[in-house]
Amino acid sequence: MVPECTFILRNGQKCRCAAIRNQEFCRHHTAQPAASGPSPAPAVLRPYIPSGPSIFPPDLRAAIHVAGHRPSRQAFDDVLVAFAKYGWVSRDELPRTLRARLANESLGSPKGRGRVEGGVTPS
Repeated sequence: MVPECTFILRNGQKCRCAAIRNQEFCRHHTAQPAASGPSPAPAVLRPYIPSGPSIFPPDLRAAIHVAGHRPSRQAFDDVLVAFAKYGWVSRDELPRTLRARLANESLGSPKGRGRVEGGVTPS
C-alpha cells in the first residue's frame, strides 16, 4: 500500500497524493530547498521591426498602426477602407458611408476632403 500525504487542505480534507518515500508529505507539500544561484533576469521585450520590405502598402500599414494604438471607430473605418482599396474586402461588404469615401479616394482626392491632385480645391 502506498502511503498518503498527511497535509490538511484549507477545506479540512486530507491531501490524497502519494507521499514521498520515507516522508510524511507529497511532493507538493514538502519543504523545498532554496534554489541555488541568482534568480533569472526578466526577459527584455523589444518591438518587432521587420528588416525587409513589407507586403502591405504604406497607407494600409499606417491605418493598422493607428487602429492598434488609438482604437476608435474612425481608425477601424480607415483600415476597412484600405482593405477594400486593395481588394481584400469586398466593396459590397462596406457600409454605405465607407463606400462613398472609398469612391472619393479612388478618384484621387486624399481622405475624401474634396481636394484634387495638385492641392487645388474646386470651386
